[in-house]
Amino acid sequence: MAGQADEHRGEHTIRAWLSSIAADDLETSSNLLALTSCLFPHRRRDRVYGLREKSLADIAIRAWSVGHSRARRLHEWQSSCGAPDFAATVRTLVEEGGQVAHVRGPPTLEEINHVLDHLASGCPFSSPEIRASFRHESNSPRQGLIEMLQRMSGLEAEWMCRLILGNLGHVQLPEELAMNLLHPAFWAALQVHDGLVDAVALMKPPHRDRESGLPRWQISEWRPQVGTAIRRPTFEKARSIPHCRQLLGRQLVCVERKYDGEYCQIHVRRLPAGETDIKIFSKSGRDSTADRTALIPTIHQCLNIGKQDCQVNTRCVLIGELVVWNDAQQDIMPFYKIRRYSLRAGRRLGCGRDSPPLPEEHLMIVLFDCLLLDDVDCIFEPYVQRRKRLAHVVRPLPGLAVISEYTQIDMSSDDATSQITHRLAHAISHQWEGLIFKPSEAPYFTLEGRQQHQVKLRKDMIPGLGDAADLVVVGGAHDATYGASEWWTTLYLACVDPPAKYADDPTLHSFRIVAAVSRPAITLTDMRFLNRHGKAHYLTPFDGSATPHIETELTGQPPLSAIFMRPLVVEVVGAGFDRLPNSRFESLRFPRVVKIHLDRSFRDATTTEQYLHMAERSQRGDNEADDTSFQYWLSRLTECGDRPDTSRFASGTASCSAK
Repeated sequence: MAGQADEHRGEHTIRAWLSSIAADDLETSSNLLALTSCLFPHRRRDRVYGLREKSLADIAIRAWSVGHSRARRLHEWQSSCGAPDFAATVRTLVEEGGQVAHVRGPPTLEEINHVLDHLASGCPFSSPEIRASFRHESNSPRQGLIEMLQRMSGLEAEWMCRLILGNLGHVQLPEELAMNLLHPAFWAALQVHDGLVDAVALMKPPHRDRESGLPRWQISEWRPQVGTAIRRPTFEKARSIPHCRQLLGRQLVCVERKYDGEYCQIHVRRLPAGETDIKIFSKSGRDSTADRTALIPTIHQCLNIGKQDCQVNTRCVLIGELVVWNDAQQDIMPFYKIRRYSLRAGRRLGCGRDSPPLPEEHLMIVLFDCLLLDDVDCIFEPYVQRRKRLAHVVRPLPGLAVISEYTQIDMSSDDATSQITHRLAHAISHQWEGLIFKPSEAPYFTLEGRQQHQVKLRKDMIPGLGDAADLVVVGGAHDATYGASEWWTTLYLACVDPPAKYADDPTLHSFRIVAAVSRPAITLTDMRFLNRHGKAHYLTPFDGSATPHIETELTGQPPLSAIFMRPLVVEVVGAGFDRLPNSRFESLRFPRVVKIHLDRSFRDATTTEQYLHMAERSQRGDNEADDTSFQYWLSRLTECGDRPDTSRFASGTASCSAK
C-alpha cells in the first residue's frame, strides 16, 4: 500500500509540474521538441556530441576562466573514488565562482536545444540533417556551448553537462506517463515513428484544452512515412524452453534463425522522373545510408527497380539483417568480419588488427519483413501476410539478397516443446546465434490492446548451456552513462597468468583483461557487493604502490581507475566467442556475471591459455559431425527441460557461492 501511495504522489507531482510549465513551454511544436529533448535525451539518437568528461572540462575552464588549482580539480575529478560525478563537480566549480549574472536573461529551452543541435552538427556520427542544418554557421559549435555556459548558474551548468554526457543520474521520469500528459497520442506516436523529431513533426499546431489548461496536438496521420525510421518491436528473452512457451501462450508462431549481423531498415521511394531514393536506417534509428552504399545496387536488383516486373510502384519499407557471405564456404561469416565492410561515419572502426577483406567475401542482406508497400500500411497486418508480401516483392539473389526461412509451430499442440527443442538443437549445432519466435497473426504494431512481443531464445540464456569461464574482477572504472550510485559502474574481468617475468614482486600474478561488464550484464546486488569488497582492497593505478602486471585486450572502454588487490572470482557466461575490436583475441560475446565465488582464490581462475582453448573449441563446435553434434545438443536441451528454471540472473537475486 505504501508503494502505491508513493507512486500516486509521484504521478500527482508530475501532473502538477507539467501543468505549471505548459503555458510557457508548450505553445509551439518547437517548444515541445525542446522540452522533450531535455527530458528524454536518449531519444535524440540523431544527436551525437563526441564529447566526454575531459573535453567538457577544457570547455568549462575556458567558459569561466578557471584558475590552475580549480582546473586541476576538474580534470582529476575521477581520481578519488566515491567523489561526485563530473556534472556535480562542474556545479560546485561554478557556484564557488559566484552567482551568474543573467545579463541576457536565463537561457530558454529552445536556446539550449539550439546549442545542442549546433554542438551535435560537428560530430560525424550525428544525422545528415543535423550536420547539414549548421553548414553555413560562422560560430563554432564549442564556442556556442561556451557562451551558453557563461549564462548558466551552477545547477543549469550541471544539467547541461548531463544532457551532453547522456547521464541524468537518479532522475528517471516515467516516459509513457509524461508523454501521455503532454498529449494522449504522443506515446503511441513514438511507437510508430522512431524519434522525437519525427513524432513532433507529424503534430499540427496545438490548441488549448479548456479543462486541463494543457495544449493538445492532432496527429496528422498515423501511417509510417518513407524516410522516417519506424520503431523496432520489443523482444522478450526466454530463459528456458518452458519459459519460451509461457511467453508465447497457445498460438501459432513463426520460428526463424536469429542472424548474427547488423539490423537494416530499408526505405525505398520511387520518384516520378524514374529515379529511386533509398535510405537505410540502423538499429539505433540513425540514417546510415552513406555507410552502406555498397548495399544499394543489391536493393535495386532484388526489387527489380527499373524493370517491368518491379512490384514496387511508389514506395516500400523492408527489414533485414546485414551479414558477410563467403562464396567459397557458402556460409555466413562470424559477426566480427562485418566491421571490415560496414563503415561508421565513413570510417572503419575496430579493424586495426583484422586481416584485409577476402575476394570471396561480400555483404549480403537477409530480408524478413515488409512494413510498407505503396499505399498499404503493412505494420497493421499479421506477420504471415507481411511475409507473403515480402516474397511477392523481392527476387532472391543467392549470396547477395535472400529471404529468411521460417517454420511454424502450433504452441497449443502436445509436441510443441519437442519441436522447439529439436529446432534449437539444430540451431546450436549449426553455430547459429539463436532463434526468434514471432506470433503468426500478430501485427508489427497495434494502436489498441496489448502488444504481442517477439521472443528470443539463445543457448546462453538457458542456465548451464552457455559458454562459461571463471574470471577475476581485477578493477573498476566509473562511467557516467550508468549513473553515479556506485563508485565503479564498469568492472573489468581478466584471465590469470603466472607472475610476469622479471617482476619486482614474484608473488604478484599477471592478469589479462578480456571483458568488461556493467548493468544490466550484472545484477544490482552483485554490482553493489563487488563495489563494497573493492573499496576495502583497492589502489589507484598511479599511486606508486606495487601492483599486479595487468594487460588488456579491450579498446574503447573507460580507463581503469582502481585496481583490486584482493580480487574475487566470478563465473561469466556468454553466447560463444567473437574477436574483439582492434585485436586478434577471441573473447566471450555478451558476457554476464552469474555467480560470485567466495570460496575460490584468483589462482583458481581461468588462465589465458585455457580461455583461448575454450574459444577455439567453441568456434569449432563440440564435434566435427553435425549429426553427432545435433544429438549432443538435443540431449543437453532435454536434460535442461526436465529441470526447474533456477535462473537467478533473470530474477536479480544474490549469487555468492561459498560452498
